[in-house]
Amino acid sequence: MVARIAPGVSTFLISLFIGRLGGTALLGLTQTVTATASLASSLYPTPAGMNASRSIASSNARNDPARAQQIARFLANRVLLVAFVLATGGIVYTVVAHRPDIEVALVSGLAVLSLSLRAFTEGLHFGGGESRRLAVWSSGIATLSTVATIVLLLMGVRSIWVITPLVLLNLAFVVCSWPRRAERLTDSATRAEISRFIRLAVVGTLSSAGFTQLAVLLAASVNGLAYAGTYAAANTLTAPITMLASALGSVLFPALASAHASGSIDELRARLSRATSQLSTLILFVCIPALILAGPVVNLLWGASFADTAWILLFSVPAVALGAIASPAVSAITSESNRGMAASAISSVCGASVGVIVWACAVPFIPEIAIPLGYLTGIAIVAIIPWILAWRRFAMRWTLESLTLLVGLSACVVASFILQRMHAPLWVMLVTTAVALTGWTITRRRYVRDSLKMVTALRGR
Repeated sequence: MVARIAPGVSTFLISLFIGRLGGTALLGLTQTVTATASLASSLYPTPAGMNASRSIASSNARNDPARAQQIARFLANRVLLVAFVLATGGIVYTVVAHRPDIEVALVSGLAVLSLSLRAFTEGLHFGGGESRRLAVWSSGIATLSTVATIVLLLMGVRSIWVITPLVLLNLAFVVCSWPRRAERLTDSATRAEISRFIRLAVVGTLSSAGFTQLAVLLAASVNGLAYAGTYAAANTLTAPITMLASALGSVLFPALASAHASGSIDELRARLSRATSQLSTLILFVCIPALILAGPVVNLLWGASFADTAWILLFSVPAVALGAIASPAVSAITSESNRGMAASAISSVCGASVGVIVWACAVPFIPEIAIPLGYLTGIAIVAIIPWILAWRRFAMRWTLESLTLLVGLSACVVASFILQRMHAPLWVMLVTTAVALTGWTITRRRYVRDSLKMVTALRGR
């Protein structure tokens, strides 16, 4: 959890200070470069990291560490080659499609290389059970990169160079963590299975995570860097939700893969039910203040120039929440077999396709609303399909869970919309937030109690 949360906190703080000190245009530029790097990494390195996490965890569950090392080497060689090709492509794309600025192009290429190799290396760590080492590195990189970025901003740097500390520190982590040499993986059946998994994962990742990054790029292309900055600010405020889902997913995916390998369906069902219930409970605790207090929070963090961010949150918070709540279900079906990965890929393609259609239809008429609206529509479909598949496949008891989540999330969106339209005073928003948090605590008291017990147990270790 720490290994995932620390980078998320760092990204949040870096975006906050860039927007606060550098303005909407600089935040839009840095987020565009970051989105390009994320999109590129989803073409192979991130799926390869997912496969490493699943395959190595499954091999260790079968007491076959030699096979785990062979898989690590097999994937590492290919990821390294692909990452350099993608980095070169990122440089060319930046120069041709955006601006003939050598500095932006160079940093874009380094960002692609850094993010791609780190995504794969994290998969190796989670699959191999090296979470403690990853947590230490992640915390150190998060702290140093945040401090270095703030120092650069205070020194007056207002260019793409402000994100280079994070890029370079990630590369240092990769160099120190690259897998040792092992025997070649000669099993043709295993190689074919890995290749098929990655092909399916590329489709799924590119259609879901890539769809998210495409929204940022489209925001900059259609409405300019200033609008992209306000849109990126909304994404930054939803980062805590993404952090929770990403952290739990990274831990849950190899655990579920191990349960599948051992054939323990009861154990898998129990883990999936517990993770989903606790995750959804925590996420709504984040969504309530993020929606109802959107206006005051945005004004406090970024100032009046980011006023439009508040209404963008009406779309982005529900979208991210739905995607996050469905993440354990996605892990459950994708960790089982390539058939589950195919189902997840199909759902991602369906969601991204519908989202793109919404963009194509709405951008000419309502360009500022079209971007978040298409994003919400696409992500909702991406989330709902695997949720239903896991519900049926593992006979989950999710009827009451689903209704409770939809009612709670919808009530928050409606309350936020009414308060923003009324220009309600701060005290009204605070009272509404307190009432909503109290109601949610009472409704989910069982899972709140379980979460507190987990925290208490961890503190006692």
